[in-house]
Amino acid sequence: MAHDRPPDEDDLLDTLQRRTAGLVAQRLRSVSVVIARLRELIGAAHAAGHAHAAIHARLRAGGLAVSWNNYRASLVRARRRAAATVDANAAPAMAAPSQGAPLTARDGQAGSPAVAASSTPILDALAGARRAAARDYAPAARAPRRPREPRS
Repeated sequence: MAHDRPPDEDDLLDTLQRRTAGLVAQRLRSVSVVIARLRELIGAAHAAGHAHAAIHARLRAGGLAVSWNNYRASLVRARRRAAATVDANAAPAMAAPSQGAPLTARDGQAGSPAVAASSTPILDALAGARRAAARDYAPAARAPRRPREPRS
């Protein structure tokens, strides 16, 4: 069957161009988002022996207005983001043997928690700190203050 064989090298570039055209038609917010969504296909085309110049040309032929420098930078960012996602997904799996139970200190204090085996509470605290840092406090600062009552 034709579907059982790996795609030809030209098929990869044609597929890349078609998918690029489809993503461009969706009017995504940036070139980086398009390249991030095509990262795996770009990697497969490069692994099949296609030069990045040829891949970049197919992206442009698909309607993506991206310069060579922006293509390279966006691809590097997409790869880093994907690697960070894989690392973040692998971190809880490494903590799985204790199933999130706190470890005990080995300094003679039986039952005292030393380090949490799971990083989830730490990640939750970090996410909360990020939300607090992103909050816009300017409206609260500009709010009219109540007059102070005179001291007696």
